[in-house]
Amino acid sequence: MLSSEAEKLTEEQVTEYLKRLQIRSKPSPTLEGLKLLCIQHLKCIPFENFSLHFTEQRPSIPSLLQENIFNKIVQRKRGGYCFELNGLFAALLKSLGFSITNGSARVYFESNGAPGYTDEQHHIIVVNLDGESWLADVGFGGPGPCLPMSFSNAPQPTENGIGSEQTMLELQNDNTWLLKHRFNSGADWKPTYKTTLEVRNGSFYNEGNKNVATGPTIFTEHLIAVILRDNQGSLERVSMMDTKVNVSGTNHYTLVDTFNTEEERIAGIEHWFNVELTDEEVMGISGSHLALGSSS
Repeated sequence: MLSSEAEKLTEEQVTEYLKRLQIRSKPSPTLEGLKLLCIQHLKCIPFENFSLHFTEQRPSIPSLLQENIFNKIVQRKRGGYCFELNGLFAALLKSLGFSITNGSARVYFESNGAPGYTDEQHHIIVVNLDGESWLADVGFGGPGPCLPMSFSNAPQPTENGIGSEQTMLELQNDNTWLLKHRFNSGADWKPTYKTTLEVRNGSFYNEGNKNVATGPTIFTEHLIAVILRDNQGSLERVSMMDTKVNVSGTNHYTLVDTFNTEEERIAGIEHWFNVELTDEEVMGISGSHLALGSSS
């Protein structure tokens, strides 16, 4: 079940999850604890949509059963997308004593130069800390918030932890909250997504998950992976789109790898994102429009 009443994890699962996040002891249900959990999640568990493409079953809809997500993300050391990542993270937060609700957001996009927003197909988490609401999101993949964001009536640009990136949450005239980002203090703000903070439940996410995994979306059209990494005390974002891997950080956006064969891509996925796919999964992409040729 994934809802405002997310199931708590067992003590054993919490310990295993924190080990996956490279956190030695239980964080307290405070803002500092939440910051640690968010950053470590983004550094240790990749955003990825491999389950949609490295499979013989098409369309492939990822399971949202908590047990299955835990097995995939924690035990198999895979990643996932928002419904999986934020769904399981919500359960961890609740198990650690945080007060949380689950919500949804509409993601900004441009089609042929025209701006727009998706349906409410992004899972977000709202955390209540001492009467103040905070956005927590470890499942966006793009230039989203790396740290908790306050739903404040006096919004301020917030350093995002990656280079000079900044984010900001701002209440709009239509009573939606707009998350914006910019890559440095001199750049224009760009919309990321907006939310009404309406509480959502499992059936809502099941429908969104089905639509994202089967419809004509960026996730069905492309192979995507994103993870954060440390580089000499600074955070960088490592991003893969189909056959190319780029790294963005302080004043740079650099192409670091290109895949020409499926063998190169499988090796690259393990190198850059610490994901080992099974032989069956690797074979599964042969029927996909994204499949690459073999070196043999």
